[in-house]
Amino acid sequence: MSSEDYLHVVDQLTELGILGGATYDALILRAAENAKVDLVVTLNEKDFRRVNPILADKVVAP
Repeated sequence: MSSEDYLHVVDQLTELGILGGATYDALILRAAENAKVDLVVTLNEKDFRRVNPILADKVVAP
């Protein structure tokens, strides 16, 4: 990912008021978005949906 991607994630999380470990979830989703994946499979659906509501429909549990 580019430095612009990281800045985008930080800006997005700041707007949402999200701090801490959820940053890693947001970075994973940004990478998935860049890769144009169909789905992101995780055991942590709630946090992934929270950090990027726009991609919430692509987040699923196994």
